[in-house]
Amino acid sequence: MRKLLFAALLVLAACDGQSMDVFVGHSEQTLRDSLGPPTAVVYVPDGTRVLTYRIERQYAALPASGPLDDTAQAAPFCSTSFIIRNGFVASLSHFGNDCPFSS
Repeated sequence: MRKLLFAALLVLAACDGQSMDVFVGHSEQTLRDSLGPPTAVVYVPDGTRVLTYRIERQYAALPASGPLDDTAQAAPFCSTSFIIRNGFVASLSHFGNDCPFSS
């Protein structure tokens, strides 16, 4: 029940464009339970791990709605990387052209 409540709060925060900082201080397991498996995991020699979640928005394209050459812009995306130390989220950062959150 507690996990469900936390997940619901996260969804509400995400819809509001608020920060993903809600995870800082929580366990890696809470992060994974809420967001699912990460897109990528990097292991640092000091034991730190970086879990990255990439979210891309998909838009339905109308026929002949844009350029047919290489001038089309990249799909909107946001990658959020969580720094895991001793099993807990220590910090996070964002990268992309569609990040509604600030860290």
